[in-house]
Amino acid sequence: SGSQKHNVELNSTCWKCNEHLLENSRYCSFCGVAQNKKEPEFEQVISKRIRQGYGLLSKSLTLNLYQVLAVVGGLASLIPIMVAESNLEGIIQSVDFYTNGNLSEFISVFAGLGIVSGILSCVSIITPFIIKKPRQVGKILFFSSFGILGFSIFVGVIGFIVILIASILAMKRRY
Repeated sequence: SGSQKHNVELNSTCWKCNEHLLENSRYCSFCGVAQNKKEPEFEQVISKRIRQGYGLLSKSLTLNLYQVLAVVGGLASLIPIMVAESNLEGIIQSVDFYTNGNLSEFISVFAGLGIVSGILSCVSIITPFIIKKPRQVGKILFFSSFGILGFSIFVGVIGFIVILIASILAMKRRY
């Protein structure tokens, strides 16, 4: 046929910028450096390897916005959970004292909910760095966030009700 296709064949890579060269190229079409057919000098090879290593290192150290937000959000939920869990017995005793109630039998429920929320917070922090597929990370973070919210709302609602009862009882007392 009249129109002949020209096959462009990639022969090697540029010793300086590591871009692919066209077959029989004497100059790199990206950086313009002459491409001698003989091996580049030792310093050039070392320089190329250092640049390649730096490129890999800089790629591995870059963070995506979703990774940063997952760490910030995970810590924002984990820190209050850890504080509450470490003081749970004292919190329950204080509420019992002010309400004349006995919530100490529910301490294991509160502890369990705090542990589950803490685990979900840790999953949210770690997942973006373990799983390399952003869509999978997004799905895990989505469900973790609703899990943390659900447990927090449950504990928060219970806390709200108990504190509200305590406030009503306190306001009814006359000294």
